[in-house]
Amino acid sequence: MTAGAVAMILAQTTLWQVSPSAVTVGDTVEMVLRLQIPAGVSAHADPLEASALVEPLSVPTVTHSGSSVVIQYKVAFFEAGYLGLAMPEIQLIDESGVVERVSGDTAWVRVISVLPEDTTLTPQPSLGPIARERKRVEFLVLPAAVVLVAAVVWALLRRRVRQRPTWHVGVRKRVEPPVVQWMNAGEPRTVVSAVTDRLRDSIAVALPDAGRQLSTEQCLAVIEEQRPEWAVSEIARVLHSLDRARFAPAVPTDIVELAERADEIAISLRRAALEEAER
Repeated sequence: MTAGAVAMILAQTTLWQVSPSAVTVGDTVEMVLRLQIPAGVSAHADPLEASALVEPLSVPTVTHSGSSVVIQYKVAFFEAGYLGLAMPEIQLIDESGVVERVSGDTAWVRVISVLPEDTTLTPQPSLGPIARERKRVEFLVLPAAVVLVAAVVWALLRRRVRQRPTWHVGVRKRVEPPVVQWMNAGEPRTVVSAVTDRLRDSIAVALPDAGRQLSTEQCLAVIEEQRPEWAVSEIARVLHSLDRARFAPAVPTDIVELAERADEIAISLRRAALEEAER
């Protein structure tokens, strides 16, 4: 590959196309680079590394078409502002096997925060001392003595009779904060992660062999082998839907319904574990 061809390719690496150009924190961003390369030369793109600023959502794709090549990355940003992302180097391999590396340059994107900006409160002058009324001590001694006696009696009765814990399960469990707060703040992936953790923890309580160290498919295999009486297909559907929701955009109402169904399954599994322990 000639030096002129490499220089021509280097001049094109500054033309990263970002779509959409303005996104909110956590949205999927596509970064595309189109290059004209000499005939017989192929391109290879190195993957991006995850950091506090950006998380890669998939491996880079390289599409060749005649003398042109299209390189595409999908990422999500977790900081707001006009951000410049240093892109990995691009490897160019000619027919003889010689490898040339060219700079990936920088892709720019404007990320908008989903949270309100902090407001600075105006300092207020301190208040003057508040006069306190003198109280008669005898009016405080009697209530304190009653509380102390009641606490001692309650402790003695609790030591004599210890009731086993019970589970109160409704027909449908409503999703409560902070899940709703996170959804309103535009953080669906945080909701999905929290719901997935609750469901996998409940499965591990009811079936220790299906612990959190297993992948989703390994967990389902253990459930199908050791607990075929469970709703295996429904548990598999919910777990797979949660895995997909971590990377694919979803309607907020769909995520809330998925979270409600996952919590129902989690509660039923914990109830089953408790009933089994009582037998």
